[in-house]
Amino acid sequence: MYDGDLDEDEQEELDNLRRLFRKETYNLSVYYPEEVLERCRTLIEAQKDPERIKYLQLLCRCGILPFEYLLMKRKEG
Repeated sequence: MYDGDLDEDEQEELDNLRRLFRKETYNLSVYYPEEVLERCRTLIEAQKDPERIKYLQLLCRCGILPFEYLLMKRKEG
């Protein structure tokens, strides 16, 4: 998703997922605490590459990025 080139089918699937998770109905990030979402926003805003920003926004809205943050926070204790 970040460094590799996607073939046509993979790109189409990624575009479909981005469209799906833009809808509020599918925005899973609303189930995370504001502190976690703020960390996600900070990470996204620090990026310079517009493509990477799109991917991180998708990861945030589908809940993967906030979940990863919670796991890392728990691991650190």
